[in-house]
Parts: sequence; C-alpha cells; structure tokens
Amino acid sequence: MRRVFCGIVLAVSIGIMSACGGGGGVTTSTSGNNASPTAISVSGVAATGAPIYNGTITVTDVTGHTKTGTTDSAGHFNIDVTGLSPPFLAKVAFTDSTGTARSFYSYCGAAGTANINPLSNAAVAIASGTATPAFNAATQTAIKNGIAAALTTLQTKLATLLGQFGAGTANPITDAYVIGSGLDKFFDMVTLDVTGTTLTVKSNIDGSILATAPMSDPQAMTFTGSTFPAIGTDIKITAMSTTSGEVGSHLVLTGSGFDPAMANNHVLIGGVRVYPTGNAISLDVVIPPGSTGGSVVVINKFATGTLEMAFAPGFGRHHHTGKQYHNGQ
Repeated sequence: MRRVFCGIVLAVSIGIMSACGGGGGVTTSTSGNNASPTAISVSGVAATGAPIYNGTITVTDVTGHTKTGTTDSAGHFNIDVTGLSPPFLAKVAFTDSTGTARSFYSYCGAAGTANINPLSNAAVAIASGTATPAFNAATQTAIKNGIAAALTTLQTKLATLLGQFGAGTANPITDAYVIGSGLDKFFDMVTLDVTGTTLTVKSNIDGSILATAPMSDPQAMTFTGSTFPAIGTDIKITAMSTTSGEVGSHLVLTGSGFDPAMANNHVLIGGVRVYPTGNAISLDVVIPPGSTGGSVVVINKFATGTLEMAFAPGFGRHHHTGKQYHNGQ
C-alpha cells in the first residue's frame, strides 16, 4: 500500500468552539446563526477539515419540527431550539470545493453540542442504516439506540489512524473542535465517504482507498495493506515570505522536507486548496479566491510538524509567534 499522510500545519489563532444547552416544548420556527446567550440551543462546528462556511443548518426535533440557520466563516453555528422537543438531528447542507452539493449529519439527545463532520455523519449513517436519514419516529429510535455504539466502533476501528493526530479518544460530536489540531488535522488528511450502503476511508494525499466497510456491519471494516500509513520524521519551516497578502499575490514557504515532486505537496490556505511550484526547500503558492484567512496547511508523504504563524489575506498585518513544534506536538 502507498504510504501517506504526513503534513505541516501552519496554524493561526482561531478559538475553540463549544456550546451549551437545555430542553423545550414544541413549535415550528426559523432562527438565524446567533441565538441569545440565555436561549436553549444546539450549537457546534461544521467542518470537513476546512470549516464549512455559509452552510445551511437544519435542526429537526422528535416531532419533525425544524429550525434553521447558517454557519459562519469558522464553521460555527448556534440554533435556538426553544420550543422544540429533543432529541435532535442536525444537518448541514453545503457546496464543496468541486461545486458538488453535499449534506452531513449529527445528533444530540438534548440541547447542547452537536458538531457536524465526516465522523458524526458516518456514525449517524451507521446508527440509522441510511446515508440520508429522515427524522421520523423509526429513524429517531434507531439513532438514539445506536449512535453511541456507532461512535465507539468508528473510534475503535480507526484508533491507530486517529491516534496519529492526537484524536484517538476524541468524541467528534461533543468535544471542543480545535482548528489546526486533533480531529481537524485528521479531517484535513482523511475523507470518510458514506455512499449507498458502504463506508469508505480515503487518503486526501493521493485519493487511495484505505479501508471499506458495509454500513450495516462497520465491525467488518477492512484495510488495504497490512499496516496503517505512518507519520515520518520532522520537517522544518524556517520562513514564510509574508503573513498577509491580497488574493492573487504570492506566498513563499521556505524550509526542508518538501517533496521535490511538486504534485505530491498539497497546500490549503483557509481551507482552499492550491498547488505549489518550487523545490525541496521552497514552495511558492498564489493566494486563491475564496480564502478569508485561517490555517495554512502543507501536506506531503514525508513528515509532519507545526509552526504557529498568522496569515490573513487582504490585510497589512505582519506577525510571527516564533513558536515551532515537531512530530505533531
């Protein structure tokens, strides 16, 4: 099997997203992104690795009543569910970078945190038996009774892979979602597809299939090859040409550990993928349209490390924290 998954994450200071909650009765209404601080809400972060910006959130209660809102630039949502009756199915509808319309799901037994991401989506699909659950009485019962076991199975089967990114014990639905670490790094490098009746785990490096399982029997997940892909030795980023720049301008990363074959280096700027030119010690990328700032992520098959630097397209600030990490620490 081809060895994959190693990367550099250049992380900016983006806060941890969390939520609070309670319970309520039954009404039907629509709310925006920001519930009041005292409201009963379902909130969290919607992300595929990159935050899902301007995604449509729909929260459906046990009776089929809904409330809706949108995600902000960091993928955060906070939907007032006052008057609805738990449990809740949360859905985000969005258009991905290829222009494809997609939907991910999550679940919470009461008002509170319901992060929406590829793992929450896979867990809901396994528990409900369908990739596109309708929250009727039968589906509600199936998800309620099966979501915990589905999450445990996914965490167990993917434990070695999740552990490489410090996310081995992370709960993808309820735990705080930290940009640039843990599950965020895992989702940058791994895709979990739920299509029809099959769950597929893919490498974001070369698109190779790492594992498959029938949705009805996730315990039967099988991996391509005898071992998980391993993270390699340190790489170092010694300089970034600027920490700000307009769309269309160039950003040069200098260091060591880049793949001399440029096609093997993948760069994400604020979640938007760009392809570099350069060599083994320097990568040159163009700031892409749609990038609003955030983590700069470089992925290749050799190594991993983190260098904290702020980058903001369209602004004149220049800042370097001077703090460097290696081996994902």
